[in-house]
Amino acid sequence: MNASQRLILAFQTNHDAGIRPFYQAVKERFLKIYRGKLDRDSLQDVYQEAFVRLYEAALKGKLDAVSGDLDGYLLGICRHLVAGKLGQLIQHRTEEWNPDIHAEALEWEELEEEDERERQLGSAFEKLGEQCRKILQAFYYLGWDMARISKEMNYPNAETAKSQKYRCMQHLKKQMK
Repeated sequence: MNASQRLILAFQTNHDAGIRPFYQAVKERFLKIYRGKLDRDSLQDVYQEAFVRLYEAALKGKLDAVSGDLDGYLLGICRHLVAGKLGQLIQHRTEEWNPDIHAEALEWEELEEEDERERQLGSAFEKLGEQCRKILQAFYYLGWDMARISKEMNYPNAETAKSQKYRCMQHLKKQMK
C-alpha cells in the first residue's frame, strides 16, 4: 500500500493521526506558494475548503483513480480556488484607480498564463515515455535525490540516473517548443 492509499484509508476511517501530518505539511507549502496573492485569512479559508473537497472525494471513492500523490492533487484544488477568489475580487472592484486591486488583476493574469503553461507542460509530459515520466516525477515532484532514484528505478548508479534525467528534460523541453 503506497502513501496515497494509506492516506485515503485514513480519510475513510477518520483516522486523525494519519491525516494531521498530511494536512499540516501541505498547508505550509500552500501558504508559502500563495503568500501575497490573498490575505492570510482568505488563504486559510481557501485551504480549508480545498481540504474538505479532498476529504469528501476520498469518502466517495473518487480518489482511487488519482495517479501520483495527494498533496499535488490538493494543491491543484487550492490553485483553482485561489484563481476563483482573485477573479471575484477583480469583478467587484471599483472603477477608480486602486493600486492594490490593480496588483490583484495583474496576479490574476499571471495565474491565467501559468495555467496555460501548465496545460502545455502536462501535454508534453504525457507524450514522454513511461521511464522518463517516472524519473522526472521522482526528482521534481517527490524530491528524491539521484541515489534514491538509481536504487528505486534499478539504474547502475546515481550518475546514470542523472544522465537519464538530463536526457528526459531535454526531450521535454523539445516537446514544449
